[in-house]
Amino acid sequence: MVSMPQFWKLWSMRRQQKTNRIITHNVWKDSVHDSGIVSFPHEWTYDRPSQTKPEDILIYGVNSSKQSIYIAIKWRPKGVNDKINATISLRFDDNNSNSYTLEEDSEVEYRSNEYRVCGLGLEIMSPFRRKRIKFRGYLTKNDKDLVYMRFRFLWYSISRVADFTYDFNDHFMAKEMMRSKNRDNEIVDQLEDRFEQFGQMKGNFKEDMEEEKQLYFWGSISKNGGKGSSLAVLKSLSEDLVKEKYENTFNVPNGVIVTTNAYKRLLNDNKDLVKSIEDLEKSTELSTKELKTKCKNLMDLISSRELPEDIKQEIKVKLSENFSDYEKRLFAVRSSSASEDSEEMSAAGQMTTYLGVIGLDEIYSSVMKCWSSQFSHIAYEYKRGYGQTINTPMAVVIQEMI
Repeated sequence: MVSMPQFWKLWSMRRQQKTNRIITHNVWKDSVHDSGIVSFPHEWTYDRPSQTKPEDILIYGVNSSKQSIYIAIKWRPKGVNDKINATISLRFDDNNSNSYTLEEDSEVEYRSNEYRVCGLGLEIMSPFRRKRIKFRGYLTKNDKDLVYMRFRFLWYSISRVADFTYDFNDHFMAKEMMRSKNRDNEIVDQLEDRFEQFGQMKGNFKEDMEEEKQLYFWGSISKNGGKGSSLAVLKSLSEDLVKEKYENTFNVPNGVIVTTNAYKRLLNDNKDLVKSIEDLEKSTELSTKELKTKCKNLMDLISSRELPEDIKQEIKVKLSENFSDYEKRLFAVRSSSASEDSEEMSAAGQMTTYLGVIGLDEIYSSVMKCWSSQFSHIAYEYKRGYGQTINTPMAVVIQEMI
């Protein structure tokens, strides 16, 4: 057992390392900022769209009438001329067995207080307090008909902001990691760099010339992370526990992360792959047999390609920095996508993991196969069922086997 002085030393160290980015307000204080009447300037920085940092925004709401709304925005700044590569997945289900969906990619102009993508606007009216969600355009009704829709909702917060880099107990997390071998994903999810807040949406919804409806939803807004970044946090935490001579520690295997930028580079260098992926995304009326064949052909096409030489070299350099004998070690090569293990879908087992990989050539090949696995028939149907985009930017984790 660890001694109490050691425990409190570790507790103090972790508290000093972490900073709660969103301050809990106190209505009894005289300051308009401290009391929550007026936002702190730094809250705008965290809640408004970023010009440089990739962001994933998820909005989800339900009500007692079996209606639901789901909006996912992938925000990828290009770093040039305020241009943003943005992807939207939108789904609205009414209580008459109708589903309205939209999945689209676009290059958009940066706006300082609004995520604006393909007819949808998420306006930050007051950070972490009030937002306006609006849409005007065409949605696909029941996977076949295009209908003109418009809706406008006001979102109000009904909870404090959960800051996932701060709001967890290090001692508790370490103990849970040691005790359980079956709940790794649950633990990892709690360590994401993410804000989450619960709230209420209310507003109007109108389809074509039909009567306007007033709707209410309860749900949450969050900005999500991925598996690779969480593993990095766990690795850092485990090293801190060892440094402090904490008796009960846990091991996180060392490794290298091939980021989503490498995947984007592959597609940028192989335009025929992009065309084949787009063709699969449009394949909504194929039979199951035809769809399986199309998915397999795309997987084979991606797997047959070579990693760009500069990415190969970067993987080699990073492996040599972490392992002096990397050519003799066994590695696990697995996916790390933003859509995996999130609150709306677990995606467990949907992407392929390769175990016992040895040597650079096998590692390079396994990375390509991991990228291709998101287009398997099972993964395709799973993503469609949850309103996800088929082509998701994917990182790959190369992790030593222990």
